[in-house]
Amino acid sequence: MANIIETQKTLFDLLINQYKVDNDAIELKNRCLTLDDEQKDFVKKAKIWHEILCFPHKKVMLIEYNNRYFIIIPEDNCEGVVSEIPSHLVTINYEEITEKPSFFAENAGFRTLIWSNSEYWIKPNITKSSLKEVLEGGEIRNISGKEVYFFQDTEIAIFFKEFDIWEITGLSPTESNKYFEKDSKNKVIISEQTGRHYLDLLCYKIYGMFLCQNKSLLSLNFEDNTISEVINLFEKYGEHFSDSLFRGITSSQWNYCFLELYRCIERLYAIPYTKELIQKNNIQGVNADSLAFSLEQDMNFRVNEQEAITKLLINIQTEVVMQDCLSWFTPNEQERPDIQNISTKIGKEIYKCRNSIVHWRKIFSSKTYQTDEKLIYHLLRIINKLYELYSTEIS
Repeated sequence: MANIIETQKTLFDLLINQYKVDNDAIELKNRCLTLDDEQKDFVKKAKIWHEILCFPHKKVMLIEYNNRYFIIIPEDNCEGVVSEIPSHLVTINYEEITEKPSFFAENAGFRTLIWSNSEYWIKPNITKSSLKEVLEGGEIRNISGKEVYFFQDTEIAIFFKEFDIWEITGLSPTESNKYFEKDSKNKVIISEQTGRHYLDLLCYKIYGMFLCQNKSLLSLNFEDNTISEVINLFEKYGEHFSDSLFRGITSSQWNYCFLELYRCIERLYAIPYTKELIQKNNIQGVNADSLAFSLEQDMNFRVNEQEAITKLLINIQTEVVMQDCLSWFTPNEQERPDIQNISTKIGKEIYKCRNSIVHWRKIFSSKTYQTDEKLIYHLLRIINKLYELYSTEIS
């Protein structure tokens, strides 16, 4: 439970320390924000559950308050309402809707908690003169014999980065599972071993879907059908790879986007082998993914990557996307293999493309694929098909 006085002091200390100059220091005073009882209750009881820097200068946070969970995402100056994120993930963007509960309307409690979190939330390149002008104002009140200068949150908001507040409906850790556990007081807490990674992926997933709905914020020029494939992956399978998918769509070049998507496929490489092993030996109580982990950890088990991708693609080689992908890699129709060998051909080409980006070799310089939006689209479709087949095998 947070101490309101200490939280307020931290907020103003962080702000002043950014612009402290010995010969012109901002005068030290007792300063705080004006909060009503409901907002004070939020500051006292709300807890920052998790935070992650999705970009070097973009922090995403998860906050818990009275068994409700909120995600704080950076405000990217996007146009329009972001309302198409599935309702089972988030319900309301409290900064966008017009009829919102009064508790969340310009909530100074939210702002106090978030602004006091770290200097990250302070805007860069603010002049000290403007800060000093505001902080030397304030409404003076006598509290227990001390002069305290009170400010409205709107008065100092100009010095802080903006953010959007969403309530997460897909996060209800009411009982113990592999991500959450109960402490000695029977309160649900995050499992440090698995829960933190899960919440990282959740942040990437929701923020990534937000960016997809505002693709002008992305460096690469994705077509709408490509974005639809990305959103489908985030929504259905984001718990497995939303970090890689996020880095892919936010890349500045198609090559780097390709590499991150390749990692999503690589996540499955061992699955067909261990699934086969389980079936042949009637192994009970273990799935293909956990067996792969044990074999890798205990026996240094590794698959041949080119063979592994071919083994994965065999199971979808009759899908339309395989023909489309083949057309991209082999424009000359006369050079294309028959249907029985299509998975071998595409697997070889995808792996060759990956190597030509990762490694420098003379042979690659003579034929280096120019990855483009169309290849990314085909790769996303392949990933969707593969996870449709194998996601249930992943721990």
